[in-house]
Amino acid sequence: MQISITARHFDLTPGLKEHTHDRLERMTKYGVPLLEAHAVLMVEKYRHNAEVTLHGKGFHIAGHAESEDMYQSVDQACQKLEEQIRRRKDKIQDKHKGDKLKEMTGESDTGEDEDED
Repeated sequence: MQISITARHFDLTPGLKEHTHDRLERMTKYGVPLLEAHAVLMVEKYRHNAEVTLHGKGFHIAGHAESEDMYQSVDQACQKLEEQIRRRKDKIQDKHKGDKLKEMTGESDTGEDEDED
């Protein structure tokens, strides 16, 4: 996965860059194929904003957080993304479980009645 981090209106410290990179690397543990991650970190007066976008095959997910600490903003934005990834993965798994359940019960998708005399 390609990760890019952009800092606006402040200098990006190596510690913050490492923290952000580690949090984004953790997104791959859910088994959803991710191609690219982009984090935009901004400072406006006392507000620290983190906008994180993940791109995968056929989808993109975005999360935004604002707080008084940049590390906290990054963590909150990544938490939102993890929840969205988890929901996406569960939705895909539920869809496939439904197909397997139909196969096991012998139901057909055609909607035709088998009792035609």
